[in-house]
Amino acid sequence: MGLLAVTTRSPAETTPAAEAPVAPDATPAPPDATPAPSDATPARPVATPARPVVTPARPVVTPARPDATPARPDATPAEQKTDSAPLRPTFAVSGFVQADWVVHDQSSENEIDPSTGAPLNQDRILLRRGRVRVMSRYGAASGHLEIEATTVDGLSVIPFEAALTGTYPTTVPELAFDRPDEAVRRDRTTSPFAISGHFGLMPIPFGFDALEIATERPVLERARATQAFFGAARDFGVGFSAAYRFARLSAAVMNGQPLGTGSYSGRDLVRAKDLVGRAGVSLHVAGPVSFEGGLSFLTGTGLHPGLPPTKDSLTWVDSNENGQIELSELVSVPGSPGTPSKPFDHSAIGGDARVHVEVPVLGRFTLRGEMVVAHNLDRSVAPADPIATGRTLREIGWQVGASQELTEHAEVAVRYDSYNPDADDRRQQGGVTVPENPTYSTWAFDAAGKLDHARLMVEYDHNDNALGRSPTGAPSRLRDDALIVRGEYVF
Repeated sequence: MGLLAVTTRSPAETTPAAEAPVAPDATPAPPDATPAPSDATPARPVATPARPVVTPARPVVTPARPDATPARPDATPAEQKTDSAPLRPTFAVSGFVQADWVVHDQSSENEIDPSTGAPLNQDRILLRRGRVRVMSRYGAASGHLEIEATTVDGLSVIPFEAALTGTYPTTVPELAFDRPDEAVRRDRTTSPFAISGHFGLMPIPFGFDALEIATERPVLERARATQAFFGAARDFGVGFSAAYRFARLSAAVMNGQPLGTGSYSGRDLVRAKDLVGRAGVSLHVAGPVSFEGGLSFLTGTGLHPGLPPTKDSLTWVDSNENGQIELSELVSVPGSPGTPSKPFDHSAIGGDARVHVEVPVLGRFTLRGEMVVAHNLDRSVAPADPIATGRTLREIGWQVGASQELTEHAEVAVRYDSYNPDADDRRQQGGVTVPENPTYSTWAFDAAGKLDHARLMVEYDHNDNALGRSPTGAPSRLRDDALIVRGEYVF
């Protein structure tokens, strides 16, 4: 096929590219016209102006491949780029380090616990947590492994998360349980709907305190109620998370023995599984104000451990303290049959809310609150066992807090949390049964400075509890205030 060079006058002035073009004002001679003499000066060709016109014409006339698929006229630029680009796996490595200096803890003692062998001194420097996360994604499928190291109870290196994820549509980021709602809303630009399925060791989708990322929390640690119910807030299970415009929904079937809940953490004591989930919203209210809130639930099964059988035994009690065995000081202790383990039900319902306000010059102000009412769910602070106590244990935990950024380089925060592991507790006093209040509460005051990927935090905790005893034996507060300095770096 020949290339055509077109001038801007009219189609009649088109000249084949292989020949010298005719000057724009030249008129073709008629067929019977007398040829020009040989010594006549030929007309100067205007090849130079024609070259720019011929060159850009080449890509236009190049024939398309017969097997080429035409682009959809309604396709967005992002979709056209996705269709044409080859599918390749992506890899990412991230993590953070948090080191604490407990400057002073009122409960600290220069002593060893005789029952556990653990040191009672808490005034120390420690690695609170250090995590490394490796993640890969290939189309709709992704997987990640996160390892945590800590020296809170001695040196420990364990898997903190290890999960497989599938996401639809493939053009959106995966919807992790602990991913901030606003980040999901900002990144999800090609579709108002997204859903992800998760399988493995993953966050427990309940409330916001259990899911909040450690490097974004305005205070040092989770509330005591969250620690009691969910430990480290990670468990093995299978679940999903979905988002449609402002609506959020997450649910999972899990073992029911989260990490950080004692010697059985990460295992499953019963065949029955826990069902846990949260439904909520994340929306822009007006101007600088946005709102996040939701309702959460959990239902499942715990286990009361049985006792092995015992034999008859003989005990000597030296009542007169003369160091000699006498018949009157020997006591027979009969044996007992073993008792089997028994399962029991546990459950919880909760509500959470957060209001964000973008304050000019300063930065974001956040007001937050969460409340949980549970039955037999404590697995860490005061483990619940309704079989041993003979009654259901009603647990109540709640928290309120506020934080204010002071430009991008500083932040202040305050939080009050309260947790009652047995709201129906009673004790005998002078032959009369009276209510007892075993509530734990904490006022946390925090100030932080930020620079690039680093953050320095100083927190004072005022802890109230009923773990102490007065000279008369009545419950009283055990001094447990603490001043802690934390250094943090995110990479």
